[in-house]
Amino acid sequence: MTIALIISEDRLREEQAMLHRLVVGLMNENNHVIRCLPKSTEDQFDSANHSAGLSVELFMEMPCSFIERSKRKRDAVNQMLNHQVDAMIAFGSDAEQLAIDVKKHIDVPLFAELTSLSQASRIRSSQPVSAWLAPTHSIERQAEARVGDERVVYTPMGTHTTATEHEDPCETRCVVVLDACGNIQETETLLKQLQHHDNIHIFLELTHKRNKRIQQFVQSMNMQQRVTLLGNVSELRQLIPSADALVMPHAHMQLRSIVLEAMGANVPIVCVPSDAYDMLIDDETAFFVEGNYEAQLERVFHDKHASQLIVNNAHTLIESSYGSSKQIAAYDSLLSLF
Repeated sequence: MTIALIISEDRLREEQAMLHRLVVGLMNENNHVIRCLPKSTEDQFDSANHSAGLSVELFMEMPCSFIERSKRKRDAVNQMLNHQVDAMIAFGSDAEQLAIDVKKHIDVPLFAELTSLSQASRIRSSQPVSAWLAPTHSIERQAEARVGDERVVYTPMGTHTTATEHEDPCETRCVVVLDACGNIQETETLLKQLQHHDNIHIFLELTHKRNKRIQQFVQSMNMQQRVTLLGNVSELRQLIPSADALVMPHAHMQLRSIVLEAMGANVPIVCVPSDAYDMLIDDETAFFVEGNYEAQLERVFHDKHASQLIVNNAHTLIESSYGSSKQIAAYDSLLSLF
């Protein structure tokens, strides 16, 4: 079977490692894989990052202006016909739009990834999507309420686990904050509570256009020496295994494999409750926060029994339910139905 993975720039940037493993896994199942990537990324990644085994790469305009959309559609349709594509899988909204345009002219199954409850609540049965791919059961249930269970498939996000042994902590603790601009008020609350903890260095992931407000707030708190702003997901991913805690202040952040990677690397998770993240369970696989980040981080740093129990449970859950092999098996099962 020839499968076209159509990937938006935001999903490629955030999930490059996961998508690479997915391509290799599908090819190991004797599928031919074509990756359709945004033309804007053609020069942003080196050949090692782009290459995933022997997969073919096509570069297309994503997003595309309304004026250019007709030309892009013709080009994409011709490419799909030339490569005799049997199925398309879209990752991201820009990719989904391109795939839907192509679907109007090529009668092949189209599958679209879901990454959040809000996205699942907006899908419609009239959309020409053969099946929606839900990475958690809560997203699956929300999607089924919209389009019916026959058009929703549970496909867990796959990651790898690393048996990381955290050494005795040094004087300075490392706290990584994901999607710091997703809920700025919560991030400001976190920074206020940690302002006087001189032994904690905070790494904030900034991926939105509202970065300036966070930068100004850090300056107003005189925390420039203890806060590092990160916009590069690759740098963030390299930092995760050595972090003392991963904080998620945004309840509606889309599902991301970097959270699963942290759990698999024995990094404690401190987060606001999030219905989309089924794998995060209060006092079992994560410490939930309702306003007091300081107290939960104190538990991570000083309650070794509770912290070790959390990371052990999280590691076991990721290893048993969210490994790459689970994701590949789900996709293989899905494709066999069409």
